[in-house]
Amino acid sequence: MELLDDAEEKQISKPAVRKWVDELKDAVYEADDLLDEIATKLCDRSWKLDISIRNFNSHPSLEVIGKEIMRKCQGLPLAVKSLGVSCDTKRGIGEWKKILKSNMWDLLNDDILPALKFSYHYLPSHLKQCFAYSAIFSKDYVFEKEELILLWMAEGFLVQPNEDMEMEEIGDEYFENLVSRSFFQRSSFHLSCFVMHDLVNDLAKFVSGDFCFRLEGDNSCKIPKRTRHLSYVKTEYDASRKNENIYEAQLLRTFLLAEWSCIDNKVMHDLLPRLRRLRVLSLAQNRSITELPYSIGNLKHLRYLNLSATSIIRLPEIVSTLYNLQTLILCQCKDLVELPSKLRRLINLCHLDIRETLLREMPSQMGKLTKLARLTDFFVKQNGGSSITELGKLQHLHGQLCIWNLQDVLDVRDAMETDLKGKKHLKELELRWNGDADCSLHEKDILEQLQPHTSLECLSIVGYGYSRFPDWVGDSSFSNIVSLKLGGCKHCCSLPPFGQLASLKDLSIREFDGVVAIGPEFYGSCVSMMRPFSSLQILRFEMMPQWREWISYVEDSGAFPLLQQLYIRECPNLTKALPSNLPSLTTLEIEGCQQLVASIPKSPSILRMKLKDDSRLLRLMKLSHGLYHFVVIGFHFLDSVLEEMEQMGGLFTALEEIEINNCDSLRCFPLELFCKLKTLRISRCPNLTSLFAPEADHADFTSLSSIEIRECPNLVSFSMGGLPIPNLTRLLLMGCSNTESFPGKMLLSSTLTSLKIWDFPNLQYLDYKGLQHLTSLRELEICKCLSFSPFQKGFALSLLRCLLCPLLEKSGNKRKGKIGPRFLTSPTWRLISRMSIDSVVNLMRRKKMRVRAKRLISLCSFILSAITIILFSLDFKLLDALFVYMYLLISPVIQKSVDLMSS
Repeated sequence: MELLDDAEEKQISKPAVRKWVDELKDAVYEADDLLDEIATKLCDRSWKLDISIRNFNSHPSLEVIGKEIMRKCQGLPLAVKSLGVSCDTKRGIGEWKKILKSNMWDLLNDDILPALKFSYHYLPSHLKQCFAYSAIFSKDYVFEKEELILLWMAEGFLVQPNEDMEMEEIGDEYFENLVSRSFFQRSSFHLSCFVMHDLVNDLAKFVSGDFCFRLEGDNSCKIPKRTRHLSYVKTEYDASRKNENIYEAQLLRTFLLAEWSCIDNKVMHDLLPRLRRLRVLSLAQNRSITELPYSIGNLKHLRYLNLSATSIIRLPEIVSTLYNLQTLILCQCKDLVELPSKLRRLINLCHLDIRETLLREMPSQMGKLTKLARLTDFFVKQNGGSSITELGKLQHLHGQLCIWNLQDVLDVRDAMETDLKGKKHLKELELRWNGDADCSLHEKDILEQLQPHTSLECLSIVGYGYSRFPDWVGDSSFSNIVSLKLGGCKHCCSLPPFGQLASLKDLSIREFDGVVAIGPEFYGSCVSMMRPFSSLQILRFEMMPQWREWISYVEDSGAFPLLQQLYIRECPNLTKALPSNLPSLTTLEIEGCQQLVASIPKSPSILRMKLKDDSRLLRLMKLSHGLYHFVVIGFHFLDSVLEEMEQMGGLFTALEEIEINNCDSLRCFPLELFCKLKTLRISRCPNLTSLFAPEADHADFTSLSSIEIRECPNLVSFSMGGLPIPNLTRLLLMGCSNTESFPGKMLLSSTLTSLKIWDFPNLQYLDYKGLQHLTSLRELEICKCLSFSPFQKGFALSLLRCLLCPLLEKSGNKRKGKIGPRFLTSPTWRLISRMSIDSVVNLMRRKKMRVRAKRLISLCSFILSAITIILFSLDFKLLDALFVYMYLLISPVIQKSVDLMSS
């Protein structure tokens, strides 16, 4: 491919050159495939013989040119940044003049920005093909760095400059180079993932030409003969001609089935025999795939096979003959129980991802996979499968590794042979026992020999059975560890000296039944000027039934200087002594610690606090002035706590969210104490009768915008003056069983946009006089109100949107939301009522429907209810589709009527 460099630079603007390059690429692909076939035959024969084998301002002379180029970029930051970085090394004024005067700025025959074309033009040839390959990703597709690197590796795009450099390192270098040029951008929603800007995606599609093709949406046209890389977005409603198009594309090297697309076993049986030149096959996230056809063995060029999140149970043995396979991804195959027994034959396998499967043992002789760089899980078994000693032969392991069933390691020497200490590229290690050990010294000896390299960053130990840990756990030499999780170590009676781990940021201790006290040993003997837990940001203690006391090593030792989040859950015997000073603490959650009597740690920056089932703690608490989110669950003395809050006066000026659950003692909530409150949630407080004190002044509640009250059956009023909160936009009331009319005398703010009333079994109607002033109301929901009738005289029809009966709800659930959201989530539709069939029948008996234009919406709703009753009584499973069709047919009529009456 290096021979095509010069031609690649000219093909954008010269169609003749582009055509010639395309034809030459065809020949290169053919030659590459032929070499593959020869290598495969040699490998096959060896197995039969049982052989193991910038910035313009810093250059004043360029400032004028730079400003003119920026003008040509039309002010788009993406174009400016991409062009600037791509040409950063070409500082000469002549080079920049050539860019400014290039006729590429005047090409208007497509929608590609010229600045982005320049960016691509200045890419090195090896990056050009890597970028062009990304054209198979649809717009808005979110991808991980490793995903794309493995695809590049499978296609042979990664050029290894020397044997000392791993392919993954090369791919990482390529990827970061493209990120620096803004071809890839970090996702706003998934920080570990990346996306392509739509304009960049268009560029990739343009420069890839026919070699990359996306079969998606209405694009069911014939696949070009030159297409080598295909992504396929298919739904269950697609016509079969899309499949037929793929059958004819027999020169494909890449076939990517988009996530959640639908393709079944039969299509796979028909398709794979035709695609013999595939290097990449991805069927990820397709639950319809339960097996691979035997013809998978014909894909001798296959390097990448992704079956993640499919329903496959086992791989056929023929997979072991795919000697070129580099990547095998089986994560989240929750039905997978077995790997091919001769997996050891895949001598080129580099990546094996088997997370979240039902696998419980490994094929024998895994140590022969000497190129294996990533192995997510290894299962130890006493009899059969691979011994743990096989791990010692896998010298190139990096990334993460979880070793299961360590209770089955009978010989300490086997653990020693794993040589984890020599695997310096391993970053995450999880060691798991089954937790049934009887405090045997043998387990300590095993863990002693499983000591990893000090470059390890994340360590997890689960189910370890001895009373103490070996010395290496918590040793200060592990200065790179940032995350440490220990769980299910039920016989352990003391904690290692984790305080001396200089880089530790996240520490979780769970299910340590034998720990009674945490004392000086936990902090360690920190040398020099380092304070204990100098980098720790998150600390969790959970399910420690015997833990009674937390003793600080030195009162003024300055431990936990950076701790931001502290969680203590289900420690019922913990009685006293939390750390007194946590200067950086922002979040505190204490749950299930009924005996705890202690002051809240002093912290000027605490923002969020959650306290659950703690009947005594709050009596001594002193809250931060900056607290904005406060959750209380299951307190028996909450009234006295609220009284203490009232006495503390102005401490709550910043409090924005309050959530109170399961507090029997709460009778009246002093809303007037919290002048900056924005959100209030109260649930399952059976004795709550009012939200305001009798003398409360409501004029200051300008910040309160959302109120949720659930399952408070005795709440009969908000105040004598109703609820005149000036900026309230959202009100949810649920489970008020004694209410018959709403809002009645209770006044609502005219700013209300969403009103939801759920589970009012005795609610018969809405007092429309209490609603008619709600000019901002956009959403009205009435759910599980069995006696409710929306057709009372004078009811505002503009509020009525849809009566949804149980059969439709059942139909939507059965299809897992594939049909229901199709119309229920439309911006012009709002769910108003889920009523039982009996309530619909009663409604029909009570009301005489009049067919007039002004009541057309009511008539349509009546028709839908009648259809539902008929279909439900017949109980024909296939007739629910007819109901959905009728609903879709009538819905526009309803909406048109609403619009006419609103105007």
